[in-house]
Amino acid sequence: MTPRNLDSHLKPLEKAGDVKLKKVLSDRSRTAVEITQKGAQETGKYFRLLRELLNGV
Repeated sequence: MTPRNLDSHLKPLEKAGDVKLKKVLSDRSRTAVEITQKGAQETGKYFRLLRELLNGV
């Protein structure tokens, strides 16, 4: 995965409020990604649904 590709996946999550992106100053460009409470809840819902689907197979 390239940095540009990763950015294209993270931007919609940031717009939805699921993650926070923060530029970090260092010797090269870096971005820190932090999951928000909303993002953690949405991820939990996704895994519960996935577990239900897999258990039903």
